[in-house]
Amino acid sequence: MRLTIGSARLSIAPDRKGVPGRRSARLRAVALTVAGVLALFVASPTIPAHADSKVTWQNIGTGRYLEVYQSSTAIGAIVGTYAWNGTDTQYWWDTKLSNGYWWESNWNSGWRMRASSICSVGVTQSQATDYNTQWHELFLNSDDRWALINHAGCDSNPYTDVLAQKRNADYIYNVYLYPSGDQVYCTIGDPVIGADADCRWN
Repeated sequence: MRLTIGSARLSIAPDRKGVPGRRSARLRAVALTVAGVLALFVASPTIPAHADSKVTWQNIGTGRYLEVYQSSTAIGAIVGTYAWNGTDTQYWWDTKLSNGYWWESNWNSGWRMRASSICSVGVTQSQATDYNTQWHELFLNSDDRWALINHAGCDSNPYTDVLAQKRNADYIYNVYLYPSGDQVYCTIGDPVIGADADCRWN
């Protein structure tokens, strides 16, 4: 369950990397004081609430967390998923844009998550501010499931746009964009956890 602590937001000052607009934390908890929430957030990513915030994204299908490969700060470094290890590269800073989309800036590098215009390339981190760096956070259901939908899409098809873990790939790390009606990865209109869990995040 995603929760906001009362109506207040926890503000976090920009860090030395200058990522703009630090927001409150995404935490998963039922009833905690602000201090308790902060302590738990440091220890575990399994307590997020969706708000303007420092967040984690856990794939429903694999249980792995979205991150930048080997904590790289290089432009073009691969974005993928890995088991929880608590490093800064597994945290993201949500920045809401005036058009309703979001930037997902890596907490470690400060660079934005960007979908390549070529579907097979997948997702990297970038200094760009184009539509490929803009994500719609689509709330799917009350079990903390969300779809991350890229504004631009890939392969000249704006409907190939849903971020998914390719669970049956030989190399499970990478994430890619798929159409929302893909019968293997992303039937996001169906709330049942099955093959479509790979394109659901919490």
